[in-house]
Amino acid sequence: MPAERDNVSDWCRYMENEYLDRNSQLLEEIEEVYPRVRKIHGNQYIWLKQMHWHFEKLNEKLNWYMYFQRRKWFPLLHKLDADHAGPCGTAPSRRLKTA
Repeated sequence: MPAERDNVSDWCRYMENEYLDRNSQLLEEIEEVYPRVRKIHGNQYIWLKQMHWHFEKLNEKLNWYMYFQRRKWFPLLHKLDADHAGPCGTAPSRRLKTA
């Protein structure tokens, strides 16, 4: 986990590696096993049959959200971080001037 003072790019990489990638894997696993589970247990647990539509909608929305983060949000944050970097990639001091 990046430290509090680490730059935005470090936080973006952390979020992508720790959350987005893992959530994408979990959604793919559910997509893969759900039809088999539904076929085997659907008659016994009626809610499994009804869950398909809800899962598809959730999956669609989460995939759009993760796409937005990877393709739009994180690149903008990386650019912002690079544009405001000082020497050697450190952020410039942003202290308020006092009278």
